Amino acid sequence: MMEDALEDEEVCEYSLIQDYDFEYEDEEDEDADVVMENKYYNAKEIKGAHPQKAISEFQDIINEDVSKTEWGFKSLKQQTKIYFVSDQPEQALETYKRMFEYMKSFISQNYAEKSINSILDYATASSAVSPDHLQSFYDAPRELAPTSLYNGMKIKLKLKLARNYDAGNTYEAALGIENAIPHPCTIAIIREYGGKMHMSESTIILFTTGNWPAAQIDFFQAFNNYDEAGSSQRVVILKYLVLTHILMGSGINPFDSQETKPYKDDAEMAPLVALLDACESHDIQKAESILKKYRGTLVQDDLIRVHLADVLHELRVQFIQEYVKSYRTVRFDRLAQVRTSV
Repeated sequence: MMEDALEDEEVCEYSLIQDYDFEYEDEEDEDADVVMENKYYNAKEIKGAHPQKAISEFQDIINEDVSKTEWGFKSLKQQTKIYFVSDQPEQALETYKRMFEYMKSFISQNYAEKSINSILDYATASSAVSPDHLQSFYDAPRELAPTSLYNGMKIKLKLKLARNYDAGNTYEAALGIENAIPHPCTIAIIREYGGKMHMSESTIILFTTGNWPAAQIDFFQAFNNYDEAGSSQRVVILKYLVLTHILMGSGINPFDSQETKPYKDDAEMAPLVALLDACESHDIQKAESILKKYRGTLVQDDLIRVHLADVLHELRVQFIQEYVKSYRTVRFDRLAQVRTSV
């Protein structure tokens, strides 16, 4: 009996030690996740100002993430986007392909599909990506994605690629039949998507130029037609119209028009109106403050979100242009000092 009791006690003691070991391992895993999460957000914070440093920090996370968790996946995704911004499509394709290694286990199919579409949008919009190279980005899911994931999005991918190749021709054809369509909402929709197409003609990523003037014309026409139809979509389009004016840096206030003036005080327009005022006065600090204050509202619209960095870039360009007007010659090191202060 005594021996049985001792054996039971030893088994119980061993079981407690095992449980403690498992709990300790779980805590270690949680600690590692927290460390990687903190590193990820720190790297993401600096990617705009210090892209190469951010790439290096994201790489540290990828190297540490031997279990291939979401933090390694997200880090590869951020690296890919930075490479697009830096006009390095070869490196972008390499990191994009590595993302598929994570889709076989820890990454949900829904999140994986959204991530693929996001990268393809960057690839499509990048002027550094040739048509042949673009095809490589679209081929990657077929070659590397889990079968169930690829089968679920195969048709969508083919339609997406076809739309990208044919968008310009389709839009011109739609404009050709515009006069035969009586309802203003139909014309408004055509013009709205024409404006969006022009916004992304060169790229939707940082520090590059879209066809702002063409987009401005389309958005103005879309606004007028939505307004005529009494559609609430007119306010959304007016936001895009204001955005194109800011990006053009034309100095023309879109609210000088009789058609748009009544909507200047609309509550939904407040963030864009405030940003427009800051841009017209070339006040970078004020613009950055407005972007920070209204960021949660602005990023809810995909088109506005992807162009916020373009707005700041345009504002900095305007500031430098105004600065050099007073001088016959300016040293580059002085311009660098001015640039870092804005």
